[in-house]
Amino acid sequence: MKKAELLKALAMVMPGVGEKSTLLEGANSFMLDGDWVKTFNDEISVSFPFPVGVKCMVKAQEFFKIVSRIDSEDIRMVILDDGRLQLSGGKTTLKMVSSDPKGILALVDNLSLSSVDWVKLPADFKKALNVCSGFAATNSARIGLYGVSVGRDGLTASDGVKAGFYSMEIPSLESPFIIPTGSVRELLKFGDVSEFALGDSWIHFKSTEGVTFSARKVGAEFPRERIRDLINFDNAEKKVYSFPPDLVQSVLTASVMSCSTDSGVEYVDISLDKKGNLIVSGAKSFGEVKDKILPDKSWDFPEGVIFKINPANLAAMFSLGREFYIKEKKYMLMKVGDFESILALSIG
Repeated sequence: MKKAELLKALAMVMPGVGEKSTLLEGANSFMLDGDWVKTFNDEISVSFPFPVGVKCMVKAQEFFKIVSRIDSEDIRMVILDDGRLQLSGGKTTLKMVSSDPKGILALVDNLSLSSVDWVKLPADFKKALNVCSGFAATNSARIGLYGVSVGRDGLTASDGVKAGFYSMEIPSLESPFIIPTGSVRELLKFGDVSEFALGDSWIHFKSTEGVTFSARKVGAEFPRERIRDLINFDNAEKKVYSFPPDLVQSVLTASVMSCSTDSGVEYVDISLDKKGNLIVSGAKSFGEVKDKILPDKSWDFPEGVIFKINPANLAAMFSLGREFYIKEKKYMLMKVGDFESILALSIG
């Protein structure tokens, strides 16, 4: 086989290689499985069709580095009588122990890729996934919110303080599923995702390059209906407000002295003073800082409303646009294209 083609196949599945510190033995390996190259870690598996002609499992990082340094474009792989993999090319001969700790090869075979039904995804699926990912919980302990929920009517995510919904039709989807936040991060690194399929325990995505990305299903229920009820513009103020263009810089300044809740969540205060200046402030036990933005016609902030919000949460909203609505003086609502979002104005 050609060295360049093998390296390309290995690089395709590299995102599924676990860190050296992973508790799952074998997750830091390549699985050479006849006509496939595969990887598997604690959350995902990645598969790519490539005729390696052998069946074994070898340490990924070491194998990849040695293959990349072979001074020949032609290489050959065989399994020796003692079970080791031998790779030969040019002046280099590599022999590596082949192992299958805890039946991990059988576990990956359980993906059942041969029996699933593939369904086309909307062209803007990755765009929707990327936008929603910024609203998902990042702590895996919050199992019901740790991920992006995909349903027939679109994608939604929430971390309990902010939430978003991207409207999109996936009519062939029978019931919603959750892509865990960690898996979403890895899936976004792939090229265009064109199809998906649901297995018994896995969600599969196929890229236009032929890579199959598989993520474990989450068994928890996601509060889709609750989020749709919250992101309701009918009972919001009709007036459209807007942020100053330089708000982000002021928030960054104030965040150096961010206030903190009892649970350690940092926040800054944003409100109008009596002269119409927008004041962004932070305070700690040893000092405080206030940044003032003078009023002008490019923005209109609501009077009598105080934002007490985490800078990162505000940045997620501000990245979508500058215009927003106020609901019950407790929430900020935004709508940009097919995406709607809500942010609680107080994190306390």
